Amino acid sequence: MIRKTTLPLIFGLVFLFLLVTIASFSFWDKLTAADETKTITLGSGVDLIVEQVVATPPDGKQLVPKDAFKGINDVDEIVLSYNVKLSKQTLNDLPLEVTAENVTIGNSAEFAHLVNIEIEKEQDAVNADKIAVTVKVSLNNPGDEEVYEQIKGKAIKFELRFTAKPA
Repeated sequence: MIRKTTLPLIFGLVFLFLLVTIASFSFWDKLTAADETKTITLGSGVDLIVEQVVATPPDGKQLVPKDAFKGINDVDEIVLSYNVKLSKQTLNDLPLEVTAENVTIGNSAEFAHLVNIEIEKEQDAVNADKIAVTVKVSLNNPGDEEVYEQIKGKAIKFELRFTAKPA
């Protein structure tokens, strides 16, 4: 009779020993496990927002070269105004760079050298507060009436690139 009760007791103890050993190893393995999966959550970032306030010359006006005699419907400068800000407050202000690119007169870059684009910034750095950027567009006198006739009344087009990035 002793053998009949001893055998199940031995199997039970061996099973319990294995169960404790496996549980201990699992716990130890979690303590020393390498962190193989890393999760990085990216924020939404900060966007540069450019709000155009005034973008057209006065109605019925035409741009003429700086040194030319002006008629009643002529202007020698077109002023464009923009408000620029970052979409979120950043720890440090970011340097703001504004450049004009791809200048054309009447869809041609042939006489683009006659266009003057002056960019004035209210301040050199931008953050979540609006700063004013003024762009003045004027035309040099071509010195040749034939060239002036080719560009007269043509649209001046250009791209403004607003960039704010850490120095």
